[in-house]
Amino acid sequence: MDKSNSIVKFIVSGFLLLTIPFSSFSGPVYSGDAQDSSPGIYGVVLDAVTLEPIIGASVVIDGTYLGTATDVEGRFSFTNLQPGPYRLYIRMLTYKEFFSDELVLREGQRVELEAMLTEEVSTLDNIVVVAHMPIGTDAGLLNRMRASNVVASGVSAQQITRTQDKDASEVVKRIPGISIIDDKFVIVRGLNQRYNNTWINGSPAPSSDADSRAFSFDIIPSSQIENIMVVKTPAAEYPADYSGGL
Repeated sequence: MDKSNSIVKFIVSGFLLLTIPFSSFSGPVYSGDAQDSSPGIYGVVLDAVTLEPIIGASVVIDGTYLGTATDVEGRFSFTNLQPGPYRLYIRMLTYKEFFSDELVLREGQRVELEAMLTEEVSTLDNIVVVAHMPIGTDAGLLNRMRASNVVASGVSAQQITRTQDKDASEVVKRIPGISIIDDKFVIVRGLNQRYNNTWINGSPAPSSDADSRAFSFDIIPSSQIENIMVVKTPAAEYPADYSGGL
């Protein structure tokens, strides 16, 4: 019984262009006493290439919890600040994190800052896409059996939900060539259970009988099964200690 997922990997070689932050900026501009606005720190954040305003950039005063975001014109402001030195930390997706020079705010004055952010292009060697093939559905199990180089039969979780089977012993007997004895042991093509080999999730299952090699399928609830597949012919990828089925 195999519950492992089949993984199909597609490797796409080439180049992927991503925008990763990089910035340049101009220094602060000091103005005289403000007559039409409150004293504080004012600024604008622009794209260095297009000179378009960058909307929604995060602007934080370094060392504090004071922060704001740029508006539709790329502008921001901090008012009601005490006189003293300040540094601004500006962050925006696809741009490099930016720290301003020290801005000295004096009593009754305003400081203006223009930050020019520049995008940086990075090239990747390759990208790997991983896809998982569902094997709990009828279609997924059929595709797996078609791709196999051995004779195999199986039943999927999708088919189990359409039955009243309560455990794995009732499920597995629906597979052609399988019969059940004592309501728990599997016989494949008429061969005793000791000639079979049971695996769960890619690992061998221990025998549930102290006197012989046999696995009790009635201990596994049907609701926990994603699929059951019975391999009836040997192959290099499977162990060689069975002659009935795996």
